Amino acid sequence: MYFNKIPPAVNFIRQASNDQAAQRSSELTQLGEDVFRYRIESSQWEQKSQAQLNLDCFKDEQVRAQLSEHPHCGLTLQFKGHTLLRSFPQREFGTLGQKWAMSFEYNTNMRFYGLGEKNDRLEKTGGIYKFWNTDTIGDFGTTRVRTEPTDPMYVSIPYLLITQDVGCVGILINNPHATFMNLAAKENIANLLDAKDNEQQTIHLGAYDGTPEIYFIVGESPRAVTRKLQRLCGTTPLPPLWSLGYQQCRWGYRDLDDLEALDKKFDELEIPCDGLWLDIDYMDAYKVFTVVKDGFENHRRRIKALQDNGRKIVPIIDPGVKYSEGYPTFDSGRENDVFCKTSDGHIYSGFVWPGRTAFPDYSQESAREWWAKQLEQYTTEYAFDGYWLDMNDPSTGSAELEDMCFNHAQDSHSCFHNQYAYGMQQASRKGLSAAIQQKRPFILSRSGFISSSRYSAIWTGDNWSNYFHLKASINMSLNLSLSGIPFNGPDVPGFEGDATPQLAVDWFKAGFLFPFFRNHSAANTRQQEPWAFEDPYRQVIIHYIRLRYKLLPYLYHLFMEHADHGDPMLRPLFYEFSHNEPRFDQLEDQFMVGPAIMQAPFVHEGEKTRSILLPAGSWWDARSGRWLAKQSELNIHADLESTPLFIRDGSIVAMLPGERKSQQSDLSDIECHIFISEDYQAPATWTYRFDNGETVDAPQSRLTLQFKQEGESLMVTCQELALENKTLNIRFVTHGKFNELHLQKSTQCTKLLQEPYPIRLTGSTITAQATAPITFKDPN
Repeated sequence: MYFNKIPPAVNFIRQASNDQAAQRSSELTQLGEDVFRYRIESSQWEQKSQAQLNLDCFKDEQVRAQLSEHPHCGLTLQFKGHTLLRSFPQREFGTLGQKWAMSFEYNTNMRFYGLGEKNDRLEKTGGIYKFWNTDTIGDFGTTRVRTEPTDPMYVSIPYLLITQDVGCVGILINNPHATFMNLAAKENIANLLDAKDNEQQTIHLGAYDGTPEIYFIVGESPRAVTRKLQRLCGTTPLPPLWSLGYQQCRWGYRDLDDLEALDKKFDELEIPCDGLWLDIDYMDAYKVFTVVKDGFENHRRRIKALQDNGRKIVPIIDPGVKYSEGYPTFDSGRENDVFCKTSDGHIYSGFVWPGRTAFPDYSQESAREWWAKQLEQYTTEYAFDGYWLDMNDPSTGSAELEDMCFNHAQDSHSCFHNQYAYGMQQASRKGLSAAIQQKRPFILSRSGFISSSRYSAIWTGDNWSNYFHLKASINMSLNLSLSGIPFNGPDVPGFEGDATPQLAVDWFKAGFLFPFFRNHSAANTRQQEPWAFEDPYRQVIIHYIRLRYKLLPYLYHLFMEHADHGDPMLRPLFYEFSHNEPRFDQLEDQFMVGPAIMQAPFVHEGEKTRSILLPAGSWWDARSGRWLAKQSELNIHADLESTPLFIRDGSIVAMLPGERKSQQSDLSDIECHIFISEDYQAPATWTYRFDNGETVDAPQSRLTLQFKQEGESLMVTCQELALENKTLNIRFVTHGKFNELHLQKSTQCTKLLQEPYPIRLTGSTITAQATAPITFKDPN
């Protein structure tokens, strides 16, 4: 398959002139809330997508958009009297054999985002993209992957977000076959000549096969569209709290001796760490669902001891099953007829770590059930806490992929290639859930498809310890977040290559608040555990790990809000502020973590100074511990210890108390950091939600406070309180001019407070001394 070429619009035959057109029927459905489905039914195509889409989650009211179809001019999408999208004349829909495509007019007000996992710039105008899950190093080679953008990558989400001056639209192609998009690209010949003969640029999208099923999601803003996309595809279930902590992994950790040594070192240096991860070396001859015989003696006692100390154990799982008679997993799979076959009905063979391998056919429910049972039994035996799924693109070594067929060889490889990992995610989560009962499962996956967020987090695969990949990780994670995959993150400080101390520090500064935060390195590279770097670099890395833990209540709350509303954790600036402000359109080295925190890390080698764009309003500078004068741009100098981190005026941020030196985290014992400047006159409302961070359907506690200025005092009123068999201890810290905080009882919380009033506030920086803990108790 050509990765960098797609079928051009000029080769597609218009529907009206196609002999098969009479055998097709189009269906346009208003799903509610300005979400539409456009589908073409024909015996020419089959719908093989297994994505789980919620078609009945939208209300009939709130309709302000209109999508209409006309026999001779295709589709027109209007929003509040403005045309957002219109089919390109004579190219509204066309076919080329089994391929199909649609083209829309392009205007220069359009900006393009999303597209899932794409390793290039944030804004995509002028790009040509294909969606076909790859093993990037296997398919592109190390030289190119190290220093150049590669496309496609591991995850295929054929979703496009278009922002315009009035309204935004998301376009989702629900199709598991290879899909493609041309986003107003010029036809460059050897990067020198535009050969389009001044032809008008278009938005051209389609698929190589499969039923045309396209969703158009309309909204006022990127936020409105993204929330609806997440409702359609499914939000990320609330993860276990430990999965948001720091994770330590290396290709080379082999057994429990290695994990026990890590556990001891983290305790010795007082570095919080929730997860100890095992790469492929822990398996017996790389056979899935095995362990090395001489490395797991007394494994039940030893694993429990690690878990009792707060460490979770997460091994790698590959889909490739060693093709070997006498190996129980292979024998069971063959007996149950769950492996992919070639077109002539024999078990398909590829090559992964154990050599010749067979591959479970996750397109079949029976195969998913078989895999879930294998994983459940494995988990029961070893009490592992989660799994990371690798090589599920699928990666087959030198074996040609097209010979791997699905559904007992009835379906071609292209039908399920892009959703192979999705089936593995479903089965793995089911097996893990069965084994750990009411505890929340955690699955991490390299590849994925539409709706993967229901089952798995995504890490962005085999990256490099260099500044190219550091900078690219921001764009990649932001666009994944806009495409319905919010729980994601890169390996820090890079998987391949050797991280220098300064590079490692810059990676940790940039990545310490990404949704997923793991240190992972390849075999034959330098060690990159925090203690592998000399001081003062070591202490800086440790500081940012500890700072992540301090902010865990805030991060966890973002996941709770996502489950309810669909907002991602990582957000481009135009998500929180105006998408019509041109200076934010292509801003690639600044991003928001939720609504309150803005990061602007140094991501270029040797960079001494950088400029930062400041959205309107006041911002608290974590470097200086002061409020910045209102300005639109700020120039700052790099230093080893600090990173550009800013808090939005009017924000209330929940944190754990003190400096965090272990992974033990109690969400009912927090600091409430108040970032309200003297310029912020409106009341600020803060809602804090928490639970035990561990069990499925855990009861949630909730507190809502309103903060209002009165001179140099803050008046705080409790508006809502619902605590589930817990007390909530809060220490207040102010970052502003206020020296007193007056807590007021309300009619809803008459038995709330047991402390004297007013409370003296001290400190003005993030490390300031907090007040004594104040206990909130449910009046019921």
